[in-house]
Order: sequence, then structure tokens, then C-alpha cells
Amino acid sequence: MNETIVAIATANGVGSIAIVRISGEKALQIAKKLSKKDEIKPRYAYLAYISDEEDIIDQVVMLYFKSPNSFTGEDIVEFQCHGGAIVANEILEISLKNGARLAMPGEFSKRAFINGKIDLTQAEAIAKMIEAQSVD
Repeated sequence: MNETIVAIATANGVGSIAIVRISGEKALQIAKKLSKKDEIKPRYAYLAYISDEEDIIDQVVMLYFKSPNSFTGEDIVEFQCHGGAIVANEILEISLKNGARLAMPGEFSKRAFINGKIDLTQAEAIAKMIEAQSVD
């Protein structure tokens, strides 16, 4: 549970916005590096350019939720970027290069459960919603 994890938090497919979520002790450090912002306050929305070593990848809305006041109970940063797979995957890749590891399915919910943010019934309900093929 000491590792910082990252994943695309939106469903695959076409959409206007995609969300890349990072959780763990390095989440803020990674966000500062990718956004080149020195100060990021909790619960403020920032317009930021996310870039790798050379190129700007996208202009995003960035949000930081400080531990323990987040879904997982850990520091979380969300990048709300332009939709589609390409941009979200690029942000995912540079997050991985900067110290995060790819989250396993359900790992954000597992951390929320372990940190007392949700109970077992809620965790199971989230898993069932993710597995569902339709809402009918």
C-alpha cells in the first residue's frame, strides 16, 4: 500500500473528457512535475498544461485531494483531460515514468475500504457496478 498507483478512471470509448487518477504518497509530487506548478492547494481546480520532458501533452483541469479527505484516504490527484484514448494514455504513461505504477482493477476501492472510507457493502456494490453490462 506504499506504492503510488495510477489509472484511467473513465470508461473506454468516445467522450469529451477523460480522467486520469493518481493515488498515494507520490501523487502530489508527480502532479507538480507534470504540471510544472510549485504550489497546488487541496480542493482547488487548476488549469494546467501537462507535459513530458519536451512536449505539451494537453491542457487539463487538475484537482488535488489531500489525505485523509479523499476517496481512498490517500493523497489523490485527478487530471481531467480531453477525451479519447490517446491523451489519457499519454498522461498515464508519463505518470508511470515518474514513479506511479498501474493500478490493478478495483485497487482504488480496495484502498478506500482498507482506509475506512467505505464499508464492505459499498466496495462490493462498486465492483458490481463496474462489472455490469447495462443499467436495465
